[in-house]
Amino acid sequence: MSALFRPLSAALLLACSQLGAAPVVVRVQGEAQPLGTSGAPTVSADGRTVVFRSTATNLTTPAAGGTLFAFDRASGVITALAPQANGNLFGPSVSADGRFVAFETTATNLAPGEDSSFSDVLRLDRQDGSFVRASQGLGGSKANGGSDSAAISGDGRFVAFNSQASNLVVGGTTTGREHIYLMDMDSGEIELVTRSESGVEGNKDALALEANAMSSDGTRLVFTAQAENLAPVFAGNVSDVFVRYRDPETGEYGFEMVNRSVGGSVGTRSSSRGSISPNGRYVVFLSAAGDIHPGGASPSALFLRDLDANRLDPLPLPDGYDTCTRARVSDAGDVLMSCAPDAPATAQQVFLVRRAGGAPQLMSVNLDGLPANGSTAQAFGMSADGRILAIESAATDLVPADTNVAADVFLVGEPNALAGLFRDGFE
Repeated sequence: MSALFRPLSAALLLACSQLGAAPVVVRVQGEAQPLGTSGAPTVSADGRTVVFRSTATNLTTPAAGGTLFAFDRASGVITALAPQANGNLFGPSVSADGRFVAFETTATNLAPGEDSSFSDVLRLDRQDGSFVRASQGLGGSKANGGSDSAAISGDGRFVAFNSQASNLVVGGTTTGREHIYLMDMDSGEIELVTRSESGVEGNKDALALEANAMSSDGTRLVFTAQAENLAPVFAGNVSDVFVRYRDPETGEYGFEMVNRSVGGSVGTRSSSRGSISPNGRYVVFLSAAGDIHPGGASPSALFLRDLDANRLDPLPLPDGYDTCTRARVSDAGDVLMSCAPDAPATAQQVFLVRRAGGAPQLMSVNLDGLPANGSTAQAFGMSADGRILAIESAATDLVPADTNVAADVFLVGEPNALAGLFRDGFE
């Protein structure tokens, strides 16, 4: 099921190229603008595949049902990922080459053993069309609690997720408590992530994972937890961000608290929303802590940690903006972040902060080179090299003739990075 992708005129592309500093913005659509709302985009590490959620009925030709779609940037094809689903699909996370997609669903007809009791996390193999349940109980039984917020490794082998189920591991966990689990899709083994190094389960809830919570090789997983017994030092915060290391040879694991100073002292304010670069080197996270960096609290409320170099940097706040709330990070340490303006009537925007320095660059830029006229901060993704960005926006001035009165998914990048979209010639 496919549709051609013709989002931008030659004149506009040429103008963007000549400007140099302005990014190109194009909308993901079929033959016409989407007849429905689109959002929650995530980008494969190689930048070729964008997976997103949509209620639009005209993304493919002929029309296909389903709520998750994949756009192939190289071919321009849009594909419905589960048109047969009898329930909704949420929160996609895509493997490095776009082959595997992990997601939450309420559908009961995609994988064996599904029923309507709780939501599950499934993995789709787009190569053979098979669905496998990641959130399964012991012996392949049905989980006795809901699961959500999937994150997948680059090769698709590992799927992490949040779950309230208590029957996923031997010995069980506390009923109703939310934990992070990691499923090895090759072996079928599942393990509890939110446990201490001595094996004791976390004594409080874990929070939802970000779609980019796992490194490509699956050895590093970033998560947020309220538990007080995961690390030797606990600062009494509502929540902390951890990175969990796994030795691929021995399977042994260890933890590191991310929201700490270079010297090791733990921040005394809550932190959350950790996202890791595909190569596993950088973690960007939200924190109110003012005591983990010599300069005090981060102006943007976002910090970037270099795990390999043991370096922590606050991220700059764009001029005229009040705070930033969520971020993604590339292999080079470039950060894509959403920020709220000082003026309440002005829409949130998305900015790119280069690791090399410089002021944050506006990426949700309209046709006049100004901030978009609608909120552009609900969800976004970026490729490993940081050249391909996907954003969700309710703005109507990012591309010409946007009249569908709905949020859309847009690709943002330099003109040469998006050149593959114009395979049929300029219009």
